[in-house]
Amino acid sequence: MAAIKIEQVFFMLTFGADANYRADLEDQETYLERESGDLVYTTSNPFMAESLMGAAAVEDLLEATALVNANPEKYLEIESMGHGQHHSVLENFVCSKWTTEQARLDNASSVYYSRKSIGFWLKNVGDDGATDAYFAFKERENVRLAEEFLRKNGVTDFVWC
Repeated sequence: MAAIKIEQVFFMLTFGADANYRADLEDQETYLERESGDLVYTTSNPFMAESLMGAAAVEDLLEATALVNANPEKYLEIESMGHGQHHSVLENFVCSKWTTEQARLDNASSVYYSRKSIGFWLKNVGDDGATDAYFAFKERENVRLAEEFLRKNGVTDFVWC
């Protein structure tokens, strides 16, 4: 069997989201169809989904929900990263050697550890190069974590598209 193709952008919209700060994701689930790589969107609260997306969207979500419920072994629920995982990514970044300039490394680290807030760090680090390097690091790290999640859950033969 050939490797399944997974649309990375759409996968990462769910996986890379901060589950603790995305109320709009609470009643919606995203599943990966294990054989095709297709992403399937479901809802556990059609009333909330209808208020957010409209009746037509809910019909599609309910059809997908019934499909997943009828064949749960064919699907892998894609869980969003928790807020602690997002902090771990930033902590790994500020501990990395993203620049050779020690003063910039020290500044990025001290701004984060003074409050341990991602938003505070982004607003107060005062170094566009640091924020650019962080976003590039975060993108790579989130993909690495997504690949680890897939492999841990038995999806080993895949390619991003």
